[in-house]
Amino acid sequence: MQSLSEHLRSTNAIRFFRVPKRCPSVVSYQRNATTSANRTTPEEPHIAVLGGGITGLSAAFHLARKFPTTKITIVEGSNHVGGWLDSHRVNVGGGTVLLEKGPRTLRSSSKATLELIHLLGLEKELLVVANSEPAAKTRFLHLSGSSRGLSPLPSPSSLLSLITSPVSGQIFKGVQHDFWTAYNRPNTEDESVDAFFTRRFGPDFARVFASALVHGIYATDSRKLSLRAAYPMLWHAEAYGGGSVVWGALKPKPKRPVDNSPSYQLGGLLPQLMKDAAVYSFKDGLSTLPNAIVEHLKSRGNVEIKTGDPISSINLGRPFKVTTKSGSMISPTHIISALPVKQLAAALRAAHTEQNRALLSLASARSPESSTIHVTNLIFPPAERPLNPLGFGYLVPRPVEGYETEENSQGILGAIFDTVSMGKQDTADGYTKMGIISGGPYRSAHTKPNVDLLLKDLRTSLGSRYELPDPIYSSTTECKECIPLFEPGHLKWVEKLKGTLKNYGENKVQIIGAGVGGVSIPDCIEQGRSSSVEITL
Repeated sequence: MQSLSEHLRSTNAIRFFRVPKRCPSVVSYQRNATTSANRTTPEEPHIAVLGGGITGLSAAFHLARKFPTTKITIVEGSNHVGGWLDSHRVNVGGGTVLLEKGPRTLRSSSKATLELIHLLGLEKELLVVANSEPAAKTRFLHLSGSSRGLSPLPSPSSLLSLITSPVSGQIFKGVQHDFWTAYNRPNTEDESVDAFFTRRFGPDFARVFASALVHGIYATDSRKLSLRAAYPMLWHAEAYGGGSVVWGALKPKPKRPVDNSPSYQLGGLLPQLMKDAAVYSFKDGLSTLPNAIVEHLKSRGNVEIKTGDPISSINLGRPFKVTTKSGSMISPTHIISALPVKQLAAALRAAHTEQNRALLSLASARSPESSTIHVTNLIFPPAERPLNPLGFGYLVPRPVEGYETEENSQGILGAIFDTVSMGKQDTADGYTKMGIISGGPYRSAHTKPNVDLLLKDLRTSLGSRYELPDPIYSSTTECKECIPLFEPGHLKWVEKLKGTLKNYGENKVQIIGAGVGGVSIPDCIEQGRSSSVEITL
């Protein structure tokens, strides 16, 4: 659920924050002077970052620090930078309520994200949810046909919840199945998430728990999602445990080799703030992060940000040429593409060049399909009693009869109780905010949901204990093709795709982003950082 509430623009003003004008450079770059009049003048370095989502912004930020005198151009087709990170405020009751049209919170474990926060000086803007708070400890499932409302998922750290949770019996049955089932991995290099959980934990466990988990992160069908791309740790746990995933997870691990990758700059305050953190956001929402990056990049003389002009073609013949819809063209020496792979393939195809052929063939052959979801934000008026249980939110498993049935007609994947986790963002007292995520594998994915029907389903899920009034505000955003679907074999395809890039010179062309790496915001930020580490001029 986290990455979904992590995986999603409004005409309302987005607040920008004051950040340091410059961050200290980690590497200074100076071209070697030409010592002979007869020597060929070297090509002036120029790095093009294609795509102004959080991946591209992260790459540009670290590139600007590493190469402070090198020209860097960000090309973003829309008028919005930051991708699916999009926060805005709604005026209610003499104050405001902050809503997210994309991800809500971030996990505290990503060093690349924390480093970015530190380097931008955003520590004082943080809002942290501690591990001991309900939003961190409690999550729910909505089980079809249940009359008791939401079923809390047991917490491994709470014996009482393990005993009292209505779903504990199903969980124990699945764990028992895993322990007593012999090693049964098929002779294959990958399989779907559903196939894996069915083998190891049984079909009921796979349909209920695995499908709900996938709904919350990838908004797709667990029967189509690659286990090794989405949950590699489970694949390795099965092997390490001699077949049992649970034993592989519990079994003592050997010491990890020393990590020689460049160290992260976290400062002194941030590690202390995050010591007991589960998730976090900012006082004015997750847009704080891309907005701060943009403000920083604008302060540097070597970075140009072009928006509102989509890329129409990319020519990888020398010199490289990137052309936009308006006819504008740049000739960079290096290209870092943070575009969705389908968009990259279309731009390569439009150039009609021999040099594009190998990369185009791979990019076109197996570009990941992507899930389309709708995010419906609701604000409810002050009430005498809580409108939802204390917890992060709930997930909805795949219906017994599949996604084509009339059950769950609005295609709800889950809901987030935003006030529980991030109520401190709001200045209006007593209001309750929630977010409903719908679409994905349901046939209704490309149809705007009916808010009245969403509310009906929400009331059913919450049960009779919670009397939900009509909202005073609602808005629905279509997040079209926002989360890539990694089908089995995805990692092999990525390996071949990135191997083909060597044809264009050592790190002259890089492909990063959710379509070739992890889909979470921290994954994307890490990819941007890594691209800057790998590049040489």
